Amino acid sequence: MVQVAGSAGAKIQELNEALKTKDFKKAFEISSKLLKKDPSNQEWIKINIYSCKYDKKNYYDVIRFKDVVRFPKPLAEDLDCEALLMMMDIIEGVESTLASVQYAVPFIADVGEVSPYYAELLLTTLGVKFAELNDFDTSMKYHDLAIKRSSTGFISHYNRAMGLMRFGRFAEAIPDYEYRWKWPDFPSQQRLFGFPKADLSDPQTKNARMLVWAEQGVGDHLLWSQAVRILVDEGWTNITLEVHPKMQKLIQAGFPEIEVISQPVVRDAFDSSHDVSFNFNFDFHIPLVEVYMHVHKDIENFRTHAPYVNVDSTPAREFRRVILENQPGKVIIGVSLGSQLWDPFRGKLYLSKDDLLPLKELNDRAVFICFDYSLSVEQVEILRNETGLNLMAIRGVDQKNDLYTTTQMMQACDGFVGVSTAPTWQAAYSGLPTLVLWFTSLPGNAPQFFPKWVSSMNVFVSGYDQKTELMNTIVNNFDGLCAWFKNIRSPLS
Repeated sequence: MVQVAGSAGAKIQELNEALKTKDFKKAFEISSKLLKKDPSNQEWIKINIYSCKYDKKNYYDVIRFKDVVRFPKPLAEDLDCEALLMMMDIIEGVESTLASVQYAVPFIADVGEVSPYYAELLLTTLGVKFAELNDFDTSMKYHDLAIKRSSTGFISHYNRAMGLMRFGRFAEAIPDYEYRWKWPDFPSQQRLFGFPKADLSDPQTKNARMLVWAEQGVGDHLLWSQAVRILVDEGWTNITLEVHPKMQKLIQAGFPEIEVISQPVVRDAFDSSHDVSFNFNFDFHIPLVEVYMHVHKDIENFRTHAPYVNVDSTPAREFRRVILENQPGKVIIGVSLGSQLWDPFRGKLYLSKDDLLPLKELNDRAVFICFDYSLSVEQVEILRNETGLNLMAIRGVDQKNDLYTTTQMMQACDGFVGVSTAPTWQAAYSGLPTLVLWFTSLPGNAPQFFPKWVSSMNVFVSGYDQKTELMNTIVNNFDGLCAWFKNIRSPLS
């Protein structure tokens, strides 16, 4: 456990109690006050770095310690390890992944004196960073070293699985990916049943009654469902697909041949081991993501599918008519700029108001419709006023929970331009011509797992610091973008 040496003084006792209970906000506040009295105290600096994890906005302040904090070689103390791990994240969030790796490698070269827990964590973290730099061999080297020092039984295996998936080695990642269920903080709850898990390589499973259950977020549901669509096309018609309740109607629109049911929402209900109805109705079960990994196997065998989420476009026709009545002759473009889940890492993948400024050049030719459910109608109006962009909000639709109606309204658009968010995938999978904007630490360093899932999408890769240039490219090539929209799908009439 991380704690401050010594016990003298009420502030020290209070700080140790905050660290013990993992009250990082309080620990950050106390260490910040202590640093005002003794700015060069290495222990306070490391506590401040370590505890800033409660709010990633603090990264921009704590980065000042980058060249001040001193780590011993070899590392030994828990506090040194925690502070170094946080400093890696801080540097990556504020500067770049490459800068983070260059900073940390000299300290992590020798972890001989470190406890097994921190040895694994430090090594596998480097593996993650090198994967983000598209250095497969070095990434796997550090994950393998981490597994040898493993104490948790899940962190390094899970991270290696994510690295393999990043490089398009889906089937190879399945054994390691199983370790996600050992991770207490994994964002999804595991479904448990009284019948066995399916082996999709066994021909007998094709005609068996199989329950495929989804995990993680809305965008993941859509992306991975593409593999189930392939199986259904190949005659696997005894599949039942279980998804989050708010996804049920939208996903069902893509699978008229099979039943799509809603998952439980209460965590205790995820254990269906003794549920007679489940045990009676199905022979096998399998997580949706593992269907995706099995079907595609690797990037060389990846299969693009035609868009298949077919929503009723009747409401969109009226919406389009009203827009064009007020702004005749303009191209209608749906946009997704970001997510409600913001931090310095995600922020680099999203578009800020400053990034949008070049698009004002298109105000006489286009109207942009914002489909980000994280932005209220009032916030979209503020963004419109601050940028001068011809931007509109969707009114009268609960975009966060009514995904079917939201996807219906998207059909009023000629095309869609968005970052990697759920609305962008809703647009692409429903057949709207969709340009996906992906930003990365190194230009040209696109993740290997960014294949063309559906034929209605294209991916445009750019550097974190090249967003303005990308917007200018869209402006300067607007005629070509519009031609591509029309080539993928004719607009509603």
